[in-house]
Amino acid sequence: FISYLIYSWYLASQRILKIKINETEFGFRRDIREALKVKIENSSEIEKALWNPNLKKLTLVFVNSSDNILVKIQFFEITYKLALAYRLKDRSINITGEVIESYENLKGNETNVLIAVIPPHFTSHTKVWFKDWVVYIEGKNPKDLDLATIKFLLTVLNSTEFKS
Repeated sequence: FISYLIYSWYLASQRILKIKINETEFGFRRDIREALKVKIENSSEIEKALWNPNLKKLTLVFVNSSDNILVKIQFFEITYKLALAYRLKDRSINITGEVIESYENLKGNETNVLIAVIPPHFTSHTKVWFKDWVVYIEGKNPKDLDLATIKFLLTVLNSTEFKS
């Protein structure tokens, strides 16, 4: 019994950095269990938007700031993993980046979903949410921005549309 408890504690203390879906492994820089704690609103709407058959383009948007390097890291993570997921489903989605003036009044549509990465410079919150065909990924510090990005990706990658 004691060896079982020690083994259980050992497993619980190990960081989980990879998931495997449909025989494809996706790796992350931070512990997935921590990312699962990030608040997400409208997760089913995010899934529907990102796997919408009419989707042709994803535009990753950001406002210039001293946190640009953090944003670029998130953009790489999102672009790489989503491009792979779409290729695995034989989908061709154009993924681009764009500098914007403000995070206010953003609007996407079913053919061009926007993904707004909001770094610590602009927010005191950590969460993922969706409105007007825009996915907002916010992190109040660099670690939380990573975790929010992972939460977003886990939501999209774990959807039934991708796994089927």
